[in-house]
Amino acid sequence: MSNPKGKHVIIDPDNPVALGICDATGFVFKRTDLVKQMEWRGNSLKWTGFLVGKPYVDKPNEQLRTPLLKPDPVPVKDPRGQRASQVVWSNQNVNWEDLEIVDWASWDGTEDGVLAASEAERLLSLQTGNFPPSVSQGGGSPQAPELTQAQILQSLQNFNWGS
Repeated sequence: MSNPKGKHVIIDPDNPVALGICDATGFVFKRTDLVKQMEWRGNSLKWTGFLVGKPYVDKPNEQLRTPLLKPDPVPVKDPRGQRASQVVWSNQNVNWEDLEIVDWASWDGTEDGVLAASEAERLLSLQTGNFPPSVSQGGGSPQAPELTQAQILQSLQNFNWGS
């Protein structure tokens, strides 16, 4: 550097000193006037790698500091909380073998625990007049009383079974 000038540097020709450039501003400073820029990382201050002139040093921001948290409380062994009300089920005192099983249909195509008939078997039973029992007789799907067997067969033949 030939004859550096700046508002932060006064050079004594009888006692020359090393010079440096501030990483934050680009101004020329005496090397002794450049300080490390520090920042909070975790619970300690760490050097950012910048050398900055003393007037331009940033104060480390406390927001970057990791908050100190208290440990979780020790849990109680075998806790027993108060209950607002006691729930009693209607079958609470009934043996498993004595429970009454009601009619049900599951998502996998079964009714009352027995596999439902395939589409071909249902179509055949409709063609032959063998209707399954109605719901009021203890199972099966209800048939609309206003439809005739011919109307049901016609609707089954017109249905797109492939989609």
